[in-house]
Amino acid sequence: MEANGDRLADYFALKFFNKPQAMRQFRYRDSLALYKCVLAFFQVNPLDHHNLYRGLARCLANRRLPSVRGTPPTCSNHGP
Repeated sequence: MEANGDRLADYFALKFFNKPQAMRQFRYRDSLALYKCVLAFFQVNPLDHHNLYRGLARCLANRRLPSVRGTPPTCSNHGP
């Protein structure tokens, strides 16, 4: 789950601050489109438990949160 937090932090640093030097994954400093694609489902519905890592946290969330899976933007250059 920490990796998900890092992804969000890197996306925020890149998109809103335009500070790639603040990113944890510096090798993706020119990949804003990739971040948008990877985080597409999260941006549609941040409360959806499908966005969680498939470990204990997701299992616990499945018991409490309703699942509403939205349709993310299409990512044409970054896989399916």
